[in-house]
Amino acid sequence: MKDTLTHIVRLAMRKVRLVEEAAIFERVTNAPCQIPMHTLADVYEHCMPNDCWLIINDKVYDVTEFLKEHPGGEEIILEYAGRDATLPFYGTGHSSDTVREMEKYWIGLIVE
Repeated sequence: MKDTLTHIVRLAMRKVRLVEEAAIFERVTNAPCQIPMHTLADVYEHCMPNDCWLIINDKVYDVTEFLKEHPGGEEIILEYAGRDATLPFYGTGHSSDTVREMEKYWIGLIVE
């Protein structure tokens, strides 16, 4: 339980940093941030095998093309399609290499 709480606190702190970084970028460049922003409702609409998005650490990923390549099978990803998969993603012990590999599927940030 303590590990889960620690992880949730870290995620919240990371989200604050992402929002602050976007605000700093806008002030420095005097231009709107170019990072695509998605709501939970936006992500929720992408929950099918032919259109599959996930949220991990407040980042939105389009993993549609990755489904058939996933070593654990596409079913586990589809179980969390259109939703936040942060806890299950880290709970299964994905490596830092996997986290880096995910970046090619990154399509934006989640906003509330």
